[in-house]
Amino acid sequence: MLNKTKAKENIIILICIFTMPLTGFGLDIYAPALPDMTNYFSSSKDLVQSSISIYLLGFGLIQFIVGGLLDCIGRRNPYMLGAFLYVLFTLALISTGNIRIFLICRFMQGAAMGAMHLSARAVMFDSASDTVKVANYGSIAYALGPIVAPALGGYLQYYLGWHASLWFLLIYAIVIASLFIKFIPETLIEKRDLNLNEFLIGYKVVLGNLQFWYGAICLGLVYSNLVIFNIVAPFLVEVDLKFSEIVSGYVGLLMGVGWLIGGVINRILMGIMPHDIDGKIKCRYSLSIALVIAILMLGCSFIIFNLYVIIVPMFFITMCGAIILPIYFSMNIRLFPKFSGTFGALTGAMLFMIAGFATAIGAIIKFKNEVPLALLILVIIALTLLMNQLLYNKKDKYMLKN
Repeated sequence: MLNKTKAKENIIILICIFTMPLTGFGLDIYAPALPDMTNYFSSSKDLVQSSISIYLLGFGLIQFIVGGLLDCIGRRNPYMLGAFLYVLFTLALISTGNIRIFLICRFMQGAAMGAMHLSARAVMFDSASDTVKVANYGSIAYALGPIVAPALGGYLQYYLGWHASLWFLLIYAIVIASLFIKFIPETLIEKRDLNLNEFLIGYKVVLGNLQFWYGAICLGLVYSNLVIFNIVAPFLVEVDLKFSEIVSGYVGLLMGVGWLIGGVINRILMGIMPHDIDGKIKCRYSLSIALVIAILMLGCSFIIFNLYVIIVPMFFITMCGAIILPIYFSMNIRLFPKFSGTFGALTGAMLFMIAGFATAIGAIIKFKNEVPLALLILVIIALTLLMNQLLYNKKDKYMLKN
């Protein structure tokens, strides 16, 4: 009986874990195809690039709604509704030839994915006997999206065209949703009534906390570097440097590997450094190193324009980002344990919305070489350093007061 229960738990967790990479796949898989999509839609480069920031905005905004509802209506129905809408709008993306309709459908696809992602994460924690281990598995699975998607998308674009990436997303979503429907029951044991007043109080507490805002802004800025690079690099690599879509895909893959290595380094440091000073030191040094690398990248950009000047600095900047992003996230979640669900939902929402706005700005800027990219990355890192200082000043005052 015990073995059957454990097997059932493993199946549920495995299905939920395999939902996680779909978020990153939707973001990165067609990045190598952006130049070709510009020609297909007879559109401007910035409009096509904005399809990635639109996806992020949809993913972020839906968390304001779904995050507060999962404890009231359960996990299964939001997941199934999200999966249905994801399939529907992915089909619409495949069939449309109008860039404006494409952007609307991308927003809805991102929102649908947000509902699936939050629901699957809640199911994992409901079902797991070891939540810490499951959280680690979920983080690794989520990281697979940015690692695998660009290289896969490069091959799909090179051999089959950009629509193939969307067909991949569609098939993946149908398979994983079918498994969810078949094997996963409702995991919320005790539903609570939807109390609008309590719901609004939680949001008021969260949004009225300055430390939350500093942490959320830091999160969004750190993640923005990776996403901005993903929308700009394909044009620099394929259009300006004349490399193939496959090379562009491998550039994205390299950034994903950098993110994974940064996560591993963070885990190692957690076992070495005392917890109370761990986050502060890692954030300060990681951001300082990233700032120096960004300055060197900008300096080299004025001298030479080649692939290595783009990817080598960004690889290490991405590693630094992966080290500190979990610190900001966990710091926000721990602010008010009573409103942990609301904090988690709003932190995720702010992360993706800030990244969405930053990438929209990046899409407007005209990139003919790596100088504007290096300057934008440098500005974002400098802003993050400033917000990090404000965050820890606020945190230190709070600790002294308590």
